[in-house]
Amino acid sequence: MALSELGAKRSLPWNLILWTTFSHKVTSFSSGYYVFSLEGDVKTIFNKPIIYASAGHRSAGLCESSSTRGYYDSSTNSLVYHVKDYFSNDITGKCPDTFNMEYFGISNSSRASKFKDLELSFDMQSAAIALAVNMDQLDISELSRVSIIGDDVNFPYDYCNTAKYWVGNVPTCSGLEVVDWAAFYAERYVGMDPLNCVGLTDKSFNDTSRQTRYFCFMRKGQVILFPVINHYERCECSQVNSDPVLAEKCNKQDILIGLNYFSFESFNHFPRTIESAAAAQKRAFVTNSSDDFLNKICYKSTLMTIKGVTENITTNQITATYSTLCPHYDCSLIVFNVYDQYSNSINGYALQVTIFTICILDVLYFYKYFILLFCNVSNQLTRYLCIIAVLRSL
Repeated sequence: MALSELGAKRSLPWNLILWTTFSHKVTSFSSGYYVFSLEGDVKTIFNKPIIYASAGHRSAGLCESSSTRGYYDSSTNSLVYHVKDYFSNDITGKCPDTFNMEYFGISNSSRASKFKDLELSFDMQSAAIALAVNMDQLDISELSRVSIIGDDVNFPYDYCNTAKYWVGNVPTCSGLEVVDWAAFYAERYVGMDPLNCVGLTDKSFNDTSRQTRYFCFMRKGQVILFPVINHYERCECSQVNSDPVLAEKCNKQDILIGLNYFSFESFNHFPRTIESAAAAQKRAFVTNSSDDFLNKICYKSTLMTIKGVTENITTNQITATYSTLCPHYDCSLIVFNVYDQYSNSINGYALQVTIFTICILDVLYFYKYFILLFCNVSNQLTRYLCIIAVLRSL
């Protein structure tokens, strides 16, 4: 299914990631190649006037939500999670189940002598690229590969490809095989934190039809996290198309970004994390709705976590919602809610089209000209309004 067609059936957050990450490489007839990119801007989309932040743990509940705030650091293109007086009692902090400070790279000495607040920043350029790969919008070939240095790089192969960790006759990683484990970055985002991406293939397919699907993680210190994105409202297309009030809400940039992780796992040993990725990728081999699968699984948990900023959310409520996300082991979740009531900007000079979904349908080459065909896909009118942009080849 073409991305333009798929985007018309997906929510605003899905399309925002598409606009900030999509690129298409066209080989020139003479030499070299051209890269066309959509012009959404990470800073514009995630740096909003209102930013809430909250974190939770499946068994321990929310972590100091009343003392937590979020903000955007434009110098690093990062969303920052900040908890006031987190280390005021002792160096373990107020939520040791949610945060393993050693794994997050904060040493005991610095906690004891330098500060009392907890502050963690997350590169949203990296988050956007990870989401694009995981949602099957961006092919791994569009990224540049770098080596993973100074760590045990064998764990994913050892865990998924051998029977060492099997429980009885049940294979690990949903029966998928790891064929690649490397770090990647996107050239369009200079200075972004590299992503650690695993390539998985389904061994049940014969050799001629087997394909490799990639899943990318963010890394903070020794912690491996995978991002999800949703709208604050439950924006199912079937409901949006029949409810004008909900449609208006769902066209507002009121976005939930969730960062999922297991606080007891480190980069050198993360079985629960890679199992989560494998389960999502296993679904990708058998269904065409896998691109939004993890987002939907995490929606209730991210929403309940962020509601803790303004509502009295109990530990039992957190446990109940997180049990869908991580039914067997205690997971943690950091959530940001970025909201702009008035602006629909996607970069410094362009707005989203709130009724239509804008996508590149095709790139045509004729003589010395590239012809870019843009179409506005209307769900209600089921028609195409096309704009042709012509770029001269250099």
